[in-house]
Amino acid sequence: MNAWEWAREVFETSLRASWLILALVLLRPVLRRWVPAQFVFLGWLVVAVHLLVPVGIPTQWSLPHFAQPIPLMGETLKTLPTTSAQGSENAGVGAGVAARQASVTSGDKPAAATFSVKHWLVIGWAAGVAALVMMRVIASALFARTLRRGRVACDDRLRAEVLAGSRLLGLERVPEVVVSKAVEAPAIFGLWRPTILFPAGFAEKFSEMELRLMILHELGHWRRRDIAANALLQAARILHWFNPLVWVATRLARQDCELACDEFVMRRASSAETRTYGATLLKVLGVVRGQNRSPQVLGILENKQQLKRRIQMIMNYRTSTVGRVVAGVVLLAALTFVAATREARAETAEMNKEPENVTKMTNTPPPGWYTNGDAKSSFAVGLDPTQPHVKPVSAYIKSIEPVVNGFGGMMQSFSAENYRGKRVRFSAWVKSADVNETANVWMRIDGPGKAEDRTLQFDNMKDRAVRGTTAWEKHSVVLDVPLEAEGIFMGFFISGTGHAWFNDVQFEVVGADVASTNIWRAASKSVVLKSKAPRNLDFGGGAEK
Repeated sequence: MNAWEWAREVFETSLRASWLILALVLLRPVLRRWVPAQFVFLGWLVVAVHLLVPVGIPTQWSLPHFAQPIPLMGETLKTLPTTSAQGSENAGVGAGVAARQASVTSGDKPAAATFSVKHWLVIGWAAGVAALVMMRVIASALFARTLRRGRVACDDRLRAEVLAGSRLLGLERVPEVVVSKAVEAPAIFGLWRPTILFPAGFAEKFSEMELRLMILHELGHWRRRDIAANALLQAARILHWFNPLVWVATRLARQDCELACDEFVMRRASSAETRTYGATLLKVLGVVRGQNRSPQVLGILENKQQLKRRIQMIMNYRTSTVGRVVAGVVLLAALTFVAATREARAETAEMNKEPENVTKMTNTPPPGWYTNGDAKSSFAVGLDPTQPHVKPVSAYIKSIEPVVNGFGGMMQSFSAENYRGKRVRFSAWVKSADVNETANVWMRIDGPGKAEDRTLQFDNMKDRAVRGTTAWEKHSVVLDVPLEAEGIFMGFFISGTGHAWFNDVQFEVVGADVASTNIWRAASKSVVLKSKAPRNLDFGGGAEK
């Protein structure tokens, strides 16, 4: 999978996840009444996993149309009506001769703009990811330095309460306690080695019960693995930095994480402690000067504006009943199902259809196509349904000898009558494996006269032919059809050894804004033309229309 395919998967996943985020945002006020906060928070984690794992089970249903896969610009070309064509297997000899002079690039002039857009999209996305990662690394380094330099002596009461709270929750590792000027409110820090942070001079302002409840809140974050969950959410935000809904989701998820941790504390607190807990939050709000700014710490006071909701939840706290838990499980199951499925791409659905005339690989050209080349006996030509792309079956050309001096391929020809005075484009998706010289798409326009003077326009991708092993890429040739033109010849060939596949073949009339790729006047032999248009460009049928 190349860089564009990775980026495209990220963009499509972000679109699909946007609908999940919107659904959670809209349902969140209702869900907080009927579902424990822990299940709402887990719903955000399902979204984060979906964003980080851009795969899914293909289905025939989908979320609204806007969540469908992103089409590549320039991929869709209209095909002209086709009829029967008859050509000469020697008509492409000139193409093979020119192929000897070809050097290598990929793409073609008409597709250059499309490639440029994809190129810059990938660069922009990767640059955004790199910038956010760098900012996160720098912020972590600065926080660690501030934490180290601002460290002061720790109150023994804090260590005693942390030890007691760790035993109450059955924690195997007792977190370290650090008092530092680096934080404004109590928080927990450390993905692998937990550290509970307190501001300098903070403990003296609170009673033992209040400290115990605050410490129980921070230990709850560690027991619930909230630090790891927060890292997961931050990774999803970095990968999908371009989607504002993902930023909204990570912010709301952090708020719901605090609500879930409040529930965690109240399930383990006595009635008196539950009443004290809400008052403690208000007292913390009055004592601290600001909020902890580092994204890598989780504190008891994450958002001052959210504190009102948290206190309301504490006052109206209800223990989790079977009905509320079942509702939460149903919510998670629904979110997981939607996140784990994706609509089958149009081309994937097409690939899964049984081709009308092809059920297995063949070693003969499809109807309407003919072998050609000065070494055509050194090549196998046919259809390969195991290599689908846009269309369910591909044509292939493969060398069958260890050394090949020459070229071989498949082609067709038809009358130029319906295309005179127009500019035409012949294109196909090409994939190659171990091509030691070149794999080419070619087209030629012939006129009247002697054989050596018949060629009017010609292009065989000179200086941009395919070589080596490449993924699917679109290539095309564009020629003008003069008024005196009589025949159009086009096809594919390999020069030397290797294997190439050709898919989604298109022949169309284009406007003057599409640049011509005419490169050479090739010689050809006299031929008989019996068709007025190309035929069987999808390699799927052979009946003459």
